[in-house]
Amino acid sequence: MTLISHKPFKRPFDTNFVEKLHTELSKEIPDLEIVWKYGREEVFTPKYANNAKIIYQGKALYVHHRNGNGILNINRVREKKQAVLNIAKRVNLVSEAPSFMIPSFCMFLYFVIFFSFLINYFVDSYEDYWYLPFICLIILISGISFSYQAVKKRLSETKIAIGYIISCIGIGLLAPISLLILPFMIAIRRNELYKLTH
Repeated sequence: MTLISHKPFKRPFDTNFVEKLHTELSKEIPDLEIVWKYGREEVFTPKYANNAKIIYQGKALYVHHRNGNGILNINRVREKKQAVLNIAKRVNLVSEAPSFMIPSFCMFLYFVIFFSFLINYFVDSYEDYWYLPFICLIILISGISFSYQAVKKRLSETKIAIGYIISCIGIGLLAPISLLILPFMIAIRRNELYKLTH
């Protein structure tokens, strides 16, 4: 599953770190190459780069952007998945767990808006279907809770994917206000790689 194999992380972009990671990965996976870029344009020296990719057979194994956001595709070389995770741990790719403070505040704000305005709107406008937003909310909460627990307990990738799918359905049903839930989902996604490497 592409969504699950791509593990997002956050750390400052550093060309020296990218080169170190490339060196370590090359010990396990041959024929890796670094593609340095300035914006969308490829450059031939890390001196001018503000983002980079480590490529294996034409596809990215590792992507790191200037804003600090990055992705490690742990299944890019499936038979080396555990080796990739071990290297990520050794080089301290994810040094600390993601903070849930701001995502939790966004979620709190979402519930305030939901119970203050959305419920009243549905009761006034669609009184025969007043229960619909509650059903959508149950779907959303179920998906988020399942995803959070699945990552925390390191359950299988299939179960984590199920949680994400349920969460996305809930977010879609209650959009656009449910977009306030996205920071919490992003934090859960980043927590995956932290759990796998600590």
